[in-house]
Amino acid sequence: MPSKKAPPADIRQLVVFSDTHCGSRRSLMPPEYTLFEEGSLAHTIKANKQQLWLYECWQQAWDKVHKYVGNDPWAWACIGDAVEGLHHSRAELVSNDMTDHMIIFDQMVRPNIQGATRGYFVRGTWAHVSDTVEMKLGEKLGCQQHPDTGTWAADRWLLDVNGFTILLRHHMECTS
Repeated sequence: MPSKKAPPADIRQLVVFSDTHCGSRRSLMPPEYTLFEEGSLAHTIKANKQQLWLYECWQQAWDKVHKYVGNDPWAWACIGDAVEGLHHSRAELVSNDMTDHMIIFDQMVRPNIQGATRGYFVRGTWAHVSDTVEMKLGEKLGCQQHPDTGTWAADRWLLDVNGFTILLRHHMECTS
């Protein structure tokens, strides 16, 4: 059954991003990050060359977004795979603690979405985000709850943005 459209929003533009895979040694993270380790001494890690490049690109992209949207009401949507998850070995991850992956995502996204009117989250690939990681991130970032499920991250969003119907999904069907 198709989902209901989200209620008409007072937004004129939608900024969409996905697949940040925060928590991977090959993905987006700040130049330095202090690992979350309850009850132990803090351990700060530094981004590698590839992560520094991604960080600079991320910052430049958001600078362009903010210039482009100006004072117009806008929303953002993360359409899946916000974090890397624990399906790879430690050598592929900055940490084996999903909390670190979630905190890194929050640190990368929260400063850039402060002026948004609304936020939306689409669930990504289960191997990366399991059942609830993106729901928790959506809740913490103040996203809209899906009108059908009441969750902060759904498999599918149907939105009306400035008179245009937009379907948001992580995995889309393909045609030949």
